[in-house]
Amino acid sequence: MTRRRFALTLLAVAPALLVGQPLFRAASATAPTDPTTWSATGTLLESCTCAVPCTCNFGEGPSPHAYCHAVFAYRFEKAIWGGVDLSGLIIGGA
Repeated sequence: MTRRRFALTLLAVAPALLVGQPLFRAASATAPTDPTTWSATGTLLESCTCAVPCTCNFGEGPSPHAYCHAVFAYRFEKAIWGGVDLSGLIIGGA
């Protein structure tokens, strides 16, 4: 699975991974309304079977094995996607 396809899949299943947060929040009056506009700051926690640093994060294949099994969590301090305020959202996956 390519990184782009993985990211799109993650966005599609993210609501099922919500941890104690509302699905959507009202966007502020100054929020961008262009659906291609986004910004985010926060924390990423990740652990996987690759050697450190995980070469998958740099456009390479997994190492030292032919697979990468990962567990991750994102906590968005401030985030906006297409005018939707995602601040405070916490998602995770494996």
